[in-house]
Amino acid sequence: MYAIVLNSRTLENLRIIARDSLGLLFADLGYRLSNIVLIWLIARYLGPTSAGIYTLGSTFRATFQLMTLAGTGYLIIRELSQGSVAARKYLISFALMRAMLSLGSWLLLWGAIGFVEMPFYPEVRLIILLMGLELLPESVREINRSFFIAQRYITLYALIAVATGFSRLAIGGWLLLKGEALIRVVSTSVLITWGGNGLGLVALLLALKGKELKSNVPLFSTMREQFVAALPFVAINVLIVVYAQSNVYLLSLLSTINEVGFYGVADSIVSASSLFTQVYLSLSIPLFSKLYITNRQQFELIYRRSVIVLSSLAFPVALVIVFQANTLAAMFGEKFHSSSPVIGLLIWSLVISWLNAPNSCVMMAIGYESVSARFLTLALIINLVVGALLVPFKGAAGAALARIVAEMVFWSVHWCFVRRNVARVPVNIMVQPLIALIAMGFTMFLLSNIAMEAWKATIISILVYVAFIRFGAKAANGKDGQAL
Repeated sequence: MYAIVLNSRTLENLRIIARDSLGLLFADLGYRLSNIVLIWLIARYLGPTSAGIYTLGSTFRATFQLMTLAGTGYLIIRELSQGSVAARKYLISFALMRAMLSLGSWLLLWGAIGFVEMPFYPEVRLIILLMGLELLPESVREINRSFFIAQRYITLYALIAVATGFSRLAIGGWLLLKGEALIRVVSTSVLITWGGNGLGLVALLLALKGKELKSNVPLFSTMREQFVAALPFVAINVLIVVYAQSNVYLLSLLSTINEVGFYGVADSIVSASSLFTQVYLSLSIPLFSKLYITNRQQFELIYRRSVIVLSSLAFPVALVIVFQANTLAAMFGEKFHSSSPVIGLLIWSLVISWLNAPNSCVMMAIGYESVSARFLTLALIINLVVGALLVPFKGAAGAALARIVAEMVFWSVHWCFVRRNVARVPVNIMVQPLIALIAMGFTMFLLSNIAMEAWKATIISILVYVAFIRFGAKAANGKDGQAL
């Protein structure tokens, strides 16, 4: 009887995560997809150089976004969902803090771009500076997102985010079709970002209207306390962003702007596929935090099943993208044929990242974020060292290989730490998805050799994978039932 109750509670928690994940995934995917399609249009109509400049500008913007406390989203979600703070004062203090830091980070960005030397592309500095104007609205968007997640207003957030993203895409695409230059597209995109995220902030303030207006705690005292509490999350986010953008900087220093464009195209495809893990982290941290204290068995069971689900999803996605790498590269234009092997390599770093998502989530949920930060520092160092060795000879492909090596190290140390200190998970937990992946790959290889159309071979191979997964899931459920 207890096993039935445990499983029903676990399934209900998983259903809640799945339902909210779909709504948040729709919002984030819509917003991110609009950026990816815009990069595709820039690459298609303006070529690798403009794609490289846009990628470099995005990298600078993401790096200096660190100054605006962009990594405190998980902290906001945790505090608001637990009801431990006055929501109105808490969010207003964060908004003021980020407004001041956004101005400071933009000024630092202005100084930093003075070191960008590209005499053949004089507009690079102005484009980077314009993209930096999105620092404040993007920080505001994270505040909106965190509040709407914590209060379960995900539909409202989704509508605003998707409307903003696709407005940028529609108008930016129209300008590109008219033959406008990159600087005109960027400046228009900045204006729309300000408008859309400002609308989200207005919606948030309306949702809080009349709530918690009185408080005896001084506002700036609250801000200072939140800043101190947020430091571990900020440190992790700093490392995450530097780690994610380090390859672009290596390519810009040790290779050509075109190689930056090739890597940017591949990274845009991989980034689109990484949204599920970001949504998973946002929605699972509060649940893991609670269950670790109240019900350790459910905590471990959900963690175990999360590893299985994410690995089962990541493997076929990666294999399909590898199989279709040439087609995906061709979508960006003939000049991007060189990005095909970069796509095929870089996607495997995503697989490892998906496998590591439950480990990162658990460690942040129960207070091991400082340990996770050390592991991320190690991965960053490895990525820089391996990248510095490979990029001068292999370009964007070398950067992709460096990322795979770093992700392998990052996952390995997380897995060992969680297994030793948090949850005992069987080492062979991913054997079944790996067997299904081998069967899928073998099917793709056979069908491609008999000259079957690529889309047919892909569908049949996915069906083979699903069949193996379903068979393995039935066998695993039977064993779990006997164990319980």
